[in-house]
Amino acid sequence: MVSMSCPYSDRLSGRGRLLRALCATGGVALAQLAGCGGGGSSLVGEPDAARDGIVTQSDAKATHRDAPTTEGEAGAHDGGNPSKPDSANAHADASSDAPTGTMKDAEVDGRVDAPPRNHGDASTTYPAFTPNLPRVVDNGGAVLAAPQIVTVTWPNETNVEEFEAFGDLLGQGAYWAATTSEYGIGPAVSGPSNHVRLTELPLATMSDVDVSNFIINNVTNYQTSGWPAPTPNSYYVLYLSAQTDLTFGTSNACSSAGGYHDTVVVNGVDTVYAVIPHCQADGTTETLAASHEIVEGSGDPHPGDLPAYLGFDTDHLAWDIWGSFQDELGDACEFYLSSQFQESFSDDGGAQSFVVQRTWSNANAALGHDPCQPAVPGPYYNVAPLDLETISLTLTGELENGVVQTQGYHIGLGETKTFPIGLYSDGPTGGPWTLSASEDSALGPLGGPYLTISLDTTSGQNGDIAYVTVTVNSINTSLSGELVTIASQLGSGPVNTLPILISSN
Repeated sequence: MVSMSCPYSDRLSGRGRLLRALCATGGVALAQLAGCGGGGSSLVGEPDAARDGIVTQSDAKATHRDAPTTEGEAGAHDGGNPSKPDSANAHADASSDAPTGTMKDAEVDGRVDAPPRNHGDASTTYPAFTPNLPRVVDNGGAVLAAPQIVTVTWPNETNVEEFEAFGDLLGQGAYWAATTSEYGIGPAVSGPSNHVRLTELPLATMSDVDVSNFIINNVTNYQTSGWPAPTPNSYYVLYLSAQTDLTFGTSNACSSAGGYHDTVVVNGVDTVYAVIPHCQADGTTETLAASHEIVEGSGDPHPGDLPAYLGFDTDHLAWDIWGSFQDELGDACEFYLSSQFQESFSDDGGAQSFVVQRTWSNANAALGHDPCQPAVPGPYYNVAPLDLETISLTLTGELENGVVQTQGYHIGLGETKTFPIGLYSDGPTGGPWTLSASEDSALGPLGGPYLTISLDTTSGQNGDIAYVTVTVNSINTSLSGELVTIASQLGSGPVNTLPILISSN
């Protein structure tokens, strides 16, 4: 494993996806992103057996259900409520050792005492609770069924052979299959005939508009430019020279963006391309950025007019807000697992290795496995909020504007509520992991502080239940609500997060 040097992408108005700069220290992102839009799905546990209950100020009942022990028992994550069995979503109760809860107040000397909270029991059913992770939505647009990677480099590129080998090998091994196969994307191909070594001297500065015109000119005139003729699966990957500053308005790409993918119209056909600025001398940043953009551009080649895999499902608006609406397949993992976003992979002969970014798997997320693939070694662990409510937020912004219904908890200004979260893992962790709570997004605080947040326990393991108490002291007017983020960490392993929305509407 290698540590991630920077965070990644933003949505540009009408211009596809922007890959945010690698500008973090120790995995903490410093870039500022903006935008609004959303997606998500409600995942609430159900009771298996009667136990003493939990208490919340809203009298919500803590519930729990054993999740399937095998992938074959898991129901389809279809945007409904995966914890409730139906014809498309069958879950079997697998164990009687699962904690559940009901409300049970006791009258003592004329006063009502709160019942003991149900903190669950360590369980050998993995995951012990139905996971509550989002899915990246299929909007119906076409994907690249057989991407043809064209690697374009400038003169005096010291990493030219590495970049060409990367394009040739990326789509043939286990990494590509793990990140794309579930989305209908087949093996990507390349080779010497898809290597373009430019002869003209690089420009000192190129804007994103300059790049678009450069792609259009060379693809349109492929017979004289020497570029491969465009096909419906062509994917032109332009590695900029170290001598060229890529700009977006007044921002330099290596301080504000790591790259992006977009489309241009050539002879009436949308043509996909990615732009990778030269930000480090060893090429590591470039292959990391290129893997992000090539996977995303294959799964969402035309985001501006014919989006494919783009956006989280509506019930998980919390994840969009937490990640600043970064919600294509690569975006969904760039902040989620901190430095664990990167994996090395080799070609089948083991001759070469590259640094790449892990990307989102809807299938693994629905089963409670590591949603970012290829998975890091060890069990995946996280928490699932129980007894979620339907809430509404009033958003103002370019990507989402108006009242949006989603899942979370309603807590009015000046009010306090306590709600349960279930801890789960997809295998034995060898002991408890630590929990913490904040109102931070992936890029830090969303203003405020607006809330007072506390946990009644700061550690636990699969099957345990913890309780989060939240007081709303003031309201984030851009959301008419707030964000609570629960972070889980086992030893020095990955930090896995679960954002939860609080509505004051």
